[in-house]
Amino acid sequence: MAKSVYVTTTESYIEKSVISLGLMRSLLDQAKKVAFFIPIMDVDSYGKPIDSDVEMILKQFALNIPVKKFYACTYNEAQKLIIEGKSEHLYEIIMKRYEKLMETNDFILCQGTCFSGKNMPAEFMLNANIAEALNIPIVHLINGKGKTFDEVKSALLFSLAVYRMRDQDVACVFINRSFTRDQMASLREGLSIPVYAIPEDSSLSDPDEALAIFDQSVQGEVVAPYLLSYKIKRHTPLQFKNDLLRQARHTRRTIVLPEGTEERILRAVEELEYLDVVDLVLLGNETAIREKIARLKLKIERIRIVDPSSDPNAEIYAAKYAEIRAAKGVTLDQAREKMKDLSYYGTMMVQCGQADGMVSGSITTTANTIRPAFEIVRTKPGISRVSGIYLMCLKNQTVIFADCAVNPNPTPEALAEIAIETAKSAREFGIEPRVAMLSYSTGTSGFGPDVDKIHEAVRIAREMAPELLLDGPMQYDAAVAADVAKTKMPDSPVAGQASVFIFPDLNAGNITCKAVQRNTSAVLIGPILQGLNKPINDLSRGCTVEDIVNTVIVTANQVHEN
Repeated sequence: MAKSVYVTTTESYIEKSVISLGLMRSLLDQAKKVAFFIPIMDVDSYGKPIDSDVEMILKQFALNIPVKKFYACTYNEAQKLIIEGKSEHLYEIIMKRYEKLMETNDFILCQGTCFSGKNMPAEFMLNANIAEALNIPIVHLINGKGKTFDEVKSALLFSLAVYRMRDQDVACVFINRSFTRDQMASLREGLSIPVYAIPEDSSLSDPDEALAIFDQSVQGEVVAPYLLSYKIKRHTPLQFKNDLLRQARHTRRTIVLPEGTEERILRAVEELEYLDVVDLVLLGNETAIREKIARLKLKIERIRIVDPSSDPNAEIYAAKYAEIRAAKGVTLDQAREKMKDLSYYGTMMVQCGQADGMVSGSITTTANTIRPAFEIVRTKPGISRVSGIYLMCLKNQTVIFADCAVNPNPTPEALAEIAIETAKSAREFGIEPRVAMLSYSTGTSGFGPDVDKIHEAVRIAREMAPELLLDGPMQYDAAVAADVAKTKMPDSPVAGQASVFIFPDLNAGNITCKAVQRNTSAVLIGPILQGLNKPINDLSRGCTVEDIVNTVIVTANQVHEN
């Protein structure tokens, strides 16, 4: 259920007092605690809101909220972040303040910006992006003042079309102009959302008069329950990432990064320090790392640097490694030599509890990261292999691809195990698993060894986890497109709505991931290794700073208390 709505518009100089007051009163009649929140607000030199609607609402409903708590930042602060290309930071600031309000309230009425027509297209996009970041439905306002009925109808259809293109939820529409019963019926025709009209003169300084107008025009006892019970149709990638940030901030894990002098790693450290969600350890020569930080002019202040050549724990780690690998004949001297490898050293820090997880691989091969993990951390009980997943943040949802990093040509037994382990990972990341076992053939339409392998994998997986929604073999289009699924696999509980995709081999999985990442706007997080006792994750050598940041945050979320 939605826990808030976002009141916004695509037009300038539209009055919101009647609508905001009416909605707030109606919501308070139905919910115990309702907060008022303006993500971006203009304030005067004394920090007081310039928008008169704000003070009216706070006074009318005796909302005991300090001014600094019901808005996230000023217009100038927001503009500065946008100009600097830091829009993500702006949304994170808004999200943090919003979540703080949500901790003590049942519902939040969010009111969008009102920049008096300074730059309406940009303002619309900003408000739409904020609503998307918060993953809340929109209450859209249309200015009917001075417009004919046809002009209002065109504005309504255009606005809804824009939101539809963005795949955003619109809960209802308010028009500040009265219409006849027949005109209202014409406006609502063919729409699946409520459309309300209020008198044209909707800018009032008397809140009681404004509420009376709202009551005459809108059935508040109907609107409020509708908004309170509104079902959100999606979980956006931005919301998904913010959920990960919130959890990481709450648990505050320590992640070790062995590649301490790599520029992308250091830039990611700067970003992670700004986000303030994890504690980080860099491995390497401290002087060399500090010099590079200074040369790159990075703002990194809290980083801990460990140099294995002088770290007093080095001998402890060597002894522990020799003990772990004793059955393989590893001596203490050989173990000391291994500890000179930063990936081995970082993995031993995780194993010995000096760090909660490790992220490496930006300048080394996957084997350099995975081999120490196999030898030291090892796999979970009952798991025979490690596999690699990617979190694929698409436009409208976040899905999981596997195995795209480790197993070249898995057997049916291996595919079944990977599918079940990936479903567990999906649940840990808040994704409801509906597992599609992919192939070049759907259902029983094809035949041959490659298709037979998937049929067998499906059979084994169903025996191992009968409660899991899993089906296959199926082609990718049958897995994601409802119309294709209806034709090819009409009785499948997975086809057309898959959230977890198991590829038949490493070739198919890895190529698909890279193709989607490089040719679409999707954000790819991973590879994330699953099946290990403790989180060790590998980076692609072509990774970006954003990739590193995301992988560190995911790694922090993989940590579980023993």
